[in-house]
Amino acid sequence: MAASKAYGFPLPSSYLDTTNVQIQGEKGSPIGIRLTVALVVTSVEPTSISHLKLQLGDIIQSVNGQKIETRSQFAEIFTKISTSTPTFSMDIVILRPVTVQPVKPCQIPRGYDIVAGCKYHLGILYRIPGCRLSLSIKAYMSKIYVTKTEEGTLAALTLNIGDTILDVEGQPVSTVVDASELLYKTLKSKGFVTLVIEQPVEVVNRNIVRQALTADKSTEPTIPKDVSIICKNELKRFSSNPDLEPVKEIMKSDKKSKREVGHVTVSDKSEDVPIACDGNPNLLMPVPTPNFQLQQSQQGPPPK
Repeated sequence: MAASKAYGFPLPSSYLDTTNVQIQGEKGSPIGIRLTVALVVTSVEPTSISHLKLQLGDIIQSVNGQKIETRSQFAEIFTKISTSTPTFSMDIVILRPVTVQPVKPCQIPRGYDIVAGCKYHLGILYRIPGCRLSLSIKAYMSKIYVTKTEEGTLAALTLNIGDTILDVEGQPVSTVVDASELLYKTLKSKGFVTLVIEQPVEVVNRNIVRQALTADKSTEPTIPKDVSIICKNELKRFSSNPDLEPVKEIMKSDKKSKREVGHVTVSDKSEDVPIACDGNPNLLMPVPTPNFQLQQSQQGPPPK
């Protein structure tokens, strides 16, 4: 299969860059990636030797100068290299999808005012079989903001939290419905979509974006990828051994080992003073002046 059609749809030649990565490991270390029949990387384990070396969408071309044509050939070569010496190194030539390109002035939506303190670029989002998109957006003040992306997904390759999507495939967008429909239709028909992205650079612009993101706090926090992996591994361990005995019991049956209940005394003169707190620095307010200080200032200085 031609590299330009490895994703299942034709790609412009300018959307794939040839590069090479070096991967080192110890004898027996797993490669930690998942490949399609077309040698496209669809998954990279965070704890593997391929982490931060390979990414989603990479198309394997050769290993140590030997051209790779099938998955079985790649697995055979990797097994041979990774088991021959205590440590090993591989030079892998790949085709990597281009996710960022310079934006042309004519691609900025007509009538849109360039914001000082922000930078603009063209983002390219792909539809790769076997990979999740995982993109959350919201509309605020007629702008579309990226509110959530997950590591190891297609959206994270192209977009960052806080990015503003001004244009989808040449059409300006200002509502979530319009942006979602254009993204879905274009990805389904073409396999990739171009986005005009605005990113804050200066501190003032970052604060404005932060305020826009926190205006609606209904977005659920994402579970970190390592926590999800740990939970899956523990579930597999429990499922494979249902009668697993605990190494140490957390319940104490010996009454002598229990400590005596201590007593806490609270002063009768103590007072509870609630303190207002807001997570957004832009919304913080000065603490009010205590009443006794106001009374002293109204009475004036003490007589001499």
